[in-house]
Amino acid sequence: MKSWIRSCQSQSCRTPTLGIFLWIVTVFGSLTMPQCLLAQTVESESEEARRPEEDHLRLGIDFYLTDELEIAIDEFREASRLQSGYADAHFNLGVALAKIGDLTGAIAQWSDAQRLDPQSMPTHYHISALVSYNYGVALLRKGQLDQAMDEWRAALHIQPDLAEAHYAEGLGYLLKGNTLQAIRKFQLALVGHQDWAIAHHQLGVAYYETRELELAKEEWRIALELDPELARTHVNIGLLRLLEGNVTSAVHAFQRAITLAPNLPEAHFNLGTAFYQQREWKAALQHLHIVLTLRPRFLAALQLTGATWSHLGHWSKAASTWREALHANPPEFESAKFRYNIGLALLMMGDLRGSIREFRHALTLRPEWAEAHYALASASVFGKDWRHASEHLQRVTELEPTWAHAFFSLGKVYYQMGSVTESIEALQRAIQLEPEFADASYHLGVTLRAQDRTKEAIEPLQQAARAGIEEAQSLLAMMYQNGSGVERNLPMAMLWWARLSFAETETEVGIQAKERLAQFRLQARDPHSSQAMRQEILAGFYLIRQSLRQQTGDLKVISSENNQGLGLQYLQHGRVREAIPLLIHEALALDESAHQELEHLYQNGVEGKLHAYDDRILRYFLERAQESNPQSCDFLEKAATHSGMPESGKITNALRTCRSQS
Repeated sequence: MKSWIRSCQSQSCRTPTLGIFLWIVTVFGSLTMPQCLLAQTVESESEEARRPEEDHLRLGIDFYLTDELEIAIDEFREASRLQSGYADAHFNLGVALAKIGDLTGAIAQWSDAQRLDPQSMPTHYHISALVSYNYGVALLRKGQLDQAMDEWRAALHIQPDLAEAHYAEGLGYLLKGNTLQAIRKFQLALVGHQDWAIAHHQLGVAYYETRELELAKEEWRIALELDPELARTHVNIGLLRLLEGNVTSAVHAFQRAITLAPNLPEAHFNLGTAFYQQREWKAALQHLHIVLTLRPRFLAALQLTGATWSHLGHWSKAASTWREALHANPPEFESAKFRYNIGLALLMMGDLRGSIREFRHALTLRPEWAEAHYALASASVFGKDWRHASEHLQRVTELEPTWAHAFFSLGKVYYQMGSVTESIEALQRAIQLEPEFADASYHLGVTLRAQDRTKEAIEPLQQAARAGIEEAQSLLAMMYQNGSGVERNLPMAMLWWARLSFAETETEVGIQAKERLAQFRLQARDPHSSQAMRQEILAGFYLIRQSLRQQTGDLKVISSENNQGLGLQYLQHGRVREAIPLLIHEALALDESAHQELEHLYQNGVEGKLHAYDDRILRYFLERAQESNPQSCDFLEKAATHSGMPESGKITNALRTCRSQS
């Protein structure tokens, strides 16, 4: 609906009519209502001279149009004083009073105008309806939404097609959370006023609230076609794009909104949120700082600012930001969240007592909050206060009986308290709830083994080991090597050490596993080793190779039944990147064909896929040379004389080891 001032039908005889220009402050920001045509002055063309009151009226209109409202009001009052029955003067005085916020005075003037000249109101507006509508706006400003809604309904009872009242009711229903009614009201407001951009914007907001995102997007598209400078519409379009995962496009929309309205907090907040999602912490902080400068008690911005500082490791700044949020006196639910976050920050800073205090404060506000009980239990564990830790974890399991990790933590606390039976039961419950919970399986296995229930311990330990828990793999390897609680099985022990050594990240237990396997390779060719020991070790390396062949990957033509090793099969299918580590593992498991292939690949590479003299392959030969492996020593000796071979002190040292032990 366009804002306009009615012009004279004749250049000399018509006085322009003013319009109401009201702002409604809602959760959606300041929204401009359309102007309403109020009055017009009709003069006789044959009249020879204007009267003084008409001059004051014209002056008032001029001052109104230049926004000099106090002077305009004085002129309108003078016009009405000079002619007590001057309806247009009272009407326009009401308009000016409404614009400065004096709605009571405005209504009084409009009532006088209607009493003096009932015909002065244009036929498409009814004065009583307009008075009720504007009174509702005034009530909304005072926070009296229900009373405002009553006034807008009264206005529509008088004038059912009053678009402004339908629009205002739509806003009211949005504030009350009745989005379906809001949609209906905005649609009624748009009947006959399809060029009303802000109404399309608000209809989009209502659709968004009902998660009809495509309809929301369409309304916002129309709104921007009608008015490309609606900054809040750009913000909302950005939010949709953020939901769709198109962060780059969302950022552009938010930046466009900021260009149009540099001090729009919502635009900066959402842009900060987008940068936060992209882990661009400094950019996020820059815009969140602007938000808090514009709106210091914006709780969502304070929450996100603290979270951003925490990601940067600045826990003290995070805690300070969240404490600042508490000064804004947020609702209890929000206060509990801030107290909880402060507790986490203090715990990260090593302030155990302070963190416990904050978690307890959070629980006074939200006694049934499972996460806060869990956090308080964790802080108690740090302080070795097992009794309080167990009490709060028990409460967590009561509030969240399907939370597997709570039972896992409770099981560990019970073990520390010496309540072994309760510990086993809690760990078993965690595994029942989450069968793939490898850490729980490991701790259950260790606890059962400590109680001499080794047979029961094997299954959970194997489950944890298969899931990659290094401690479980190492423990099983030792148990199988020594026959501790299980039948001695050296090949099985070697298999678990091999799996430990395959890990991409090098850890202490992984290094120890590699050293053990290196010792077994030495023993396998040591003439002083017994035949039985050599056979057992060779069986172990065979088991490792067979285990590697079972990792057939996603290429169906690769088969574990093929006589070739898996690395060679991958290589033949052009899967060089996957082939190299497999060839190395197989060669370390005494696969001669894999060793020979590595020699070829190191010297020649694979065109377009692998450079000659690859560092990973060189590390394999150096490792074997340190074990005085004859093939590796001979290969490095020959390769070192090749003109294209890069010089390396490591190669020289490896060859020195080979010669000293030959």
